[in-house]
Amino acid sequence: MRGDVLAYDFAKGEGVISGHDGKRYSFKGTEFKGDVLNCRPGLAVDFVVDGGGAATSLYSLAGTVSAASKEDGTVLGIISIICAVLGFPIPFILSVAALVCGIVGKSKAKTAGNVTGVTLNWIGIALSLITIVFWAIICLAMVLFGITLLGGLSML
Repeated sequence: MRGDVLAYDFAKGEGVISGHDGKRYSFKGTEFKGDVLNCRPGLAVDFVVDGGGAATSLYSLAGTVSAASKEDGTVLGIISIICAVLGFPIPFILSVAALVCGIVGKSKAKTAGNVTGVTLNWIGIALSLITIVFWAIICLAMVLFGITLLGGLSML
């Protein structure tokens, strides 16, 4: 039988398939033949239904992941980290962009069950918050101590 993965919980090692016959079938990650890390919502699979109505012997049908499931938050995590790092020399704008990308990417990665994407996005969020706090402290110090960016030049 053939169907599409509706959901897979990496923590529990369980998932659900929507069969092309209109029925839903539960499955265990151990029944997925191949790399279970590739088991994502939208993945077309071939499987056998056992006597209890569960899917067994799942095989991925190569190249049939839907376009919607390909965005799993990993790219946004990488963008978030890059923007956060560049947020140190370029204040605020890139830090805020990193924060937004991290939050959106974490949500997408969590929905897709992508642990790597979630981790990358958390790193991007943490770095962006560090850069925002860093620049807030710099601005506060400038205000409190009367330092201006061109203040050193006016002394000449």
